[in-house]
Parts: sequence; structure tokens; C-alpha cells
Amino acid sequence: MKNSIIKIFILNLIIFSLITYILGITDTAFKKNYLSDNIILYVINSIKYFIFWVLPNWWISIFCGSLSLTFLYGLIRKISKI
Repeated sequence: MKNSIIKIFILNLIIFSLITYILGITDTAFKKNYLSDNIILYVINSIKYFIFWVLPNWWISIFCGSLSLTFLYGLIRKISKI
């Protein structure tokens, strides 16, 4: 049970991080400062933008959302066993 909860938490972290990454690319600050015509530089710049600007501002939301969904998953599993 504990091992599956940890896997679900990590999966939730990945999902929330991907959502913020995708939403961060659509941000106007990214388009102003990091946009590039070269596809390789675009990917590198988007990762830099995500690590240096998006994560420092959104890590609490990502963590709390992942924790909440994991708790909800565990609660639903407990209730379904009863």
C-alpha cells in the first residue's frame, strides 16, 4: 500500500509539473525573453524558463496539489475496501 501511494504521489508531481511547463510556455514573459527560431534553443530556453521562473513561483502549488490528490486517492481506496 505504501509503495503504491509513493508512486501515485510521484505521478501526480510529474503531471502537475507538465501542466505548469505547458502553461509556462504560453506565458508572455517566456515569449519576450526566451523565444528562439532554432528548435533546439527553443527547447533549452523553455526548460531554463521553467526551472528558473516557473518552478520557484509554483512549487508550493505543485506540491500541495499532488499531496491533495494522493490523499484523495488513498481515501478512496480505503473507502472502497470497506
